[in-house]
Amino acid sequence: MYESARSALKAGIIVGCFFITGFPEDDYRSVLKAYGAIIKCAWVGFNAYSPQLNTESYKELQKTGVITEFDEPVYVSGFWS
Repeated sequence: MYESARSALKAGIIVGCFFITGFPEDDYRSVLKAYGAIIKCAWVGFNAYSPQLNTESYKELQKTGVITEFDEPVYVSGFWS
């Protein structure tokens, strides 16, 4: 997966992925494993963060001025570039 991502990035393609944690079956180890994968993805060059509409994170970024307006192409693509 990581080599494919590197090739896509070299070709100018935005690469990203989504991780969801907090399922009832998650435990300390599974969350740490997910964080390790997130760090590796960021190291490779994956798009590192995409706050989803109407989440606390999105609202906080709006409140602090990081997100100043709704940018439809960003949310249609699902990634910040």
